[in-house]
Amino acid sequence: MELLGHLVDEDGEADLYVALVPSFGEWPRLAADPTWKATVEESPAGFALFLACDATALSAELIGDFASYCIDHGLFWVSTWGADCERVHDIFDEVDTAQDRQRGIVMTAWHDDEPLEDALLLFWSAFPDEDKPGGPARIAVSVGSDEWLDAMRRSGDQVLQDGDEHERRCRYPSGPQPGNLVVVREPELDQLAARLERDLRIKFPGIQVTFEPDHEGGWEAVVTDGGFGWGAVSTLLDVGDEVSPDEAERLLVAVGQDVADNLWPDELTEPWPVCPRHPDHPLQIQLDRGRAAWVCLRDPAVSITVGDLAHL
Repeated sequence: MELLGHLVDEDGEADLYVALVPSFGEWPRLAADPTWKATVEESPAGFALFLACDATALSAELIGDFASYCIDHGLFWVSTWGADCERVHDIFDEVDTAQDRQRGIVMTAWHDDEPLEDALLLFWSAFPDEDKPGGPARIAVSVGSDEWLDAMRRSGDQVLQDGDEHERRCRYPSGPQPGNLVVVREPELDQLAARLERDLRIKFPGIQVTFEPDHEGGWEAVVTDGGFGWGAVSTLLDVGDEVSPDEAERLLVAVGQDVADNLWPDELTEPWPVCPRHPDHPLQIQLDRGRAAWVCLRDPAVSITVGDLAHL
């Protein structure tokens, strides 16, 4: 197993890994790898797994054995890609359901009609269920394909490069900046806030979302509902910082996730917004094809741009 690097961005921190096994039946080779052992077996933090394979000839028992091993060692997210990947996904779900659910569920997604590069972009930002611990390890495994492994390396390297650039801009807003950036001012932030506010008002008619300068010279998102303050979400942006349109979308994703994770009223336990294909779980705010969107983690085809939730 190979460590590509350590990522720090607005979503938090992650360690990006890639690995190759010659065939699915040889997955115990992973457990024998010293880096895998230290990251998965000896760490209590938990890990996310991307599994690229052709599963058409694989037995359910073989897949289930690997799923059970991963879940026993702290798996909090699995993405499956390749031929018959939906069946692999379903087996992970079944194994997870059969085990003790007191510590939350394993988040799952399959990608049967997406390019590998697109599926990996979602995976690198994997996050745990709110009731399940999740560590920084993001491990992409290619089964039997050097070509897939190379694509994983390229994808991870690009994400690390983007994360480094984002961190540089946030820490050194007055330094040299590449083109196509704009200084974030209140009108631009108001537009972002209005998109999130428009969607939240479907559930909370009196809600307001505004960006305001904090006492340290940065921007924070303030959420109120009928005069009652939910709280504020801090950002990595200082007044006068420059960001690209893509970074503005990432900012909206980070704020939306923080509102859902940390400001949501405790008494509202039912899923919202409900996924139109799977009514047992809510949609999540993620970056999808460069836009902040409400997405289904089980079916990437379900994606509604933030601000357009009324069209669901």
